[in-house]
Amino acid sequence: MPAIRATRKDQLADIEESPIILDGSKYRPKPIPSSKNSSRSSNLGIQQSLTIAKDVFGETARLQEKITYQSHVIETYKVELHQMRFENDDLRTRLQYLETLTGKDSAFIRDNISEET
Repeated sequence: MPAIRATRKDQLADIEESPIILDGSKYRPKPIPSSKNSSRSSNLGIQQSLTIAKDVFGETARLQEKITYQSHVIETYKVELHQMRFENDDLRTRLQYLETLTGKDSAFIRDNISEET
């Protein structure tokens, strides 16, 4: 059907055709989607959804690997920290034995060693 343009409503009194556009804009009817077009668009939508889901699962797997690695690193640091604390306690005990044997405070010994060097 042809589109009819009119700037005033009184010009359209004798015209029986439709559609009539009074505002001067172009009439562009939307194409009626065929079953092939809707099938293609739904397939595209499904493919996009699958791609998004695949990306999300891939990122989740990468993050899980990162979490596992970081957990391993943390456990390694905890073991090292425990070992250092154990060594520190052992050194403090030895220092106390030396202070008891010499009768001198370790601060005094430390000061004398620093003056000699």
